[in-house]
Amino acid sequence: MSARPRTATLGRRAFLGSLGAGAGLLLGGGWRPLLGSSRAQSAAIAELDFDACLARLDASLSPGQRALTVRPFDHPARQITNTISVFRSPHIGTLFDAEQTALIERLYHTMVSDRGRDWLHHTITLEGRLDACVLSLFSDEPAGSLAGGKGRTQAMINGGHLMLRRGGEARSGYAFGGPISYGQQLGNGRYRVEGNAFAAHGDAANRFYEALDPDARRRSLVPSPPNELMVQPLGAAARPDGVSLASTTGPAREAAEELVETVLATYEADARSDARSCLEENGGIDALSVCFYADKGFYADGSRFSESAKPNDSQELPYWHVWRIEGPGCVIHFKGWPHVHAYIDIVRDPTRQNVGEALTHAPAALEGRAVQRLLTAALRAETDEALAWMPEDAPGRVCPGEVTTGVAWALDPYGNDVVVATIRGDAMAPALREGLGIPVEPAREVRVATTAYPATRRDLFGSPSRVETGSRTLRAALVDFLRDRDLGSFLDA
Repeated sequence: MSARPRTATLGRRAFLGSLGAGAGLLLGGGWRPLLGSSRAQSAAIAELDFDACLARLDASLSPGQRALTVRPFDHPARQITNTISVFRSPHIGTLFDAEQTALIERLYHTMVSDRGRDWLHHTITLEGRLDACVLSLFSDEPAGSLAGGKGRTQAMINGGHLMLRRGGEARSGYAFGGPISYGQQLGNGRYRVEGNAFAAHGDAANRFYEALDPDARRRSLVPSPPNELMVQPLGAAARPDGVSLASTTGPAREAAEELVETVLATYEADARSDARSCLEENGGIDALSVCFYADKGFYADGSRFSESAKPNDSQELPYWHVWRIEGPGCVIHFKGWPHVHAYIDIVRDPTRQNVGEALTHAPAALEGRAVQRLLTAALRAETDEALAWMPEDAPGRVCPGEVTTGVAWALDPYGNDVVVATIRGDAMAPALREGLGIPVEPAREVRVATTAYPATRRDLFGSPSRVETGSRTLRAALVDFLRDRDLGSFLDA
């Protein structure tokens, strides 16, 4: 849901504009036959449930399609939360024939509710269409048996502002089979993201804020949000910001329950039920807190709450564009400025949320500066350079407990290339100069290990004279660095 740094100059709009011009599929609130599919064939497919649809798709896959689509169930990519950054596989419209595409469309329909299809309509039709998304199947089952492996197969559809999953529940600690995300470009930069279907979610959050008493409103405010991808539930270590829902009663309590239900309403009934069950196993709604971010609150005249000179007794309430629900087994992060990027990560057992090979154990949570230290240490180990730098705004955190390859992939969701940039002291951006923590003479050149995307950011890094690209990604360097490492000693160092 942000620029994909693997190709440093490729932003989202360019990425979406480059998506394959496959068969062409326009989805509305209901089922529409595809070109190349007969009316009777489309009607028959529309009656299939998830398992039957998956079985028919599985039986149709050629060896080449299977090689590009099916990966092991515990592949670390299954832990990534972001939308367009999971795999570089060919798009649905270019890899599959008309009947297979109809089956994938049906898989999509089994993942969302009627209301969800309405909300996602513009996401699908205006931002690349479903045939420009990517299908991934995670399973250890042999060809032709994917649907028979109950709980051991997961289907994932991801695109520009879309990540949906279904399946894999039996061996997963997640609701929805893992973290999911959604968004929409409409309403970009507008007050209350006017025109965006998911403004309904923001409106529900603001109704909750309005229902709070003045003291609870003050407790709900936090200065600024974390990275939007920091959505990993912390389990028993969770100490979320904001106002605890256990303290709410009457209209505020009703508004809180409505808010949670509004967010879950996008998804099909069984998934909603499973998500509610996961919440109950982690303390229920009383274990959740809600916070609003002061620098992302606006008034109707365009003024920002954190900069406004409105009197304290003003009757006008700000509209909160960015807010967060968090508890031991749940993070819902809604970013409605400049447009909607939203993430849901609800787990039944926080100690089982990581996938992939076990690497080490984290005695405590790592986030913010601690993750920045971890990333830069991995870069130094990878490059043998004395200096390394990464932005503090890391796209995730390490939760207490087992640390796996999935954690490394989640911390580098884009598969950034490791690079070494040569830069003069007087060409450094302030963030780099301060982050290095050592004085650098203006005319002196130094070598700094980083990744491809930050090295292109003049506002963060500066203007290097040379950038040398290695052959490995940050996630690969992280896997090597984390393997059998004593993170307790690392945190104490």
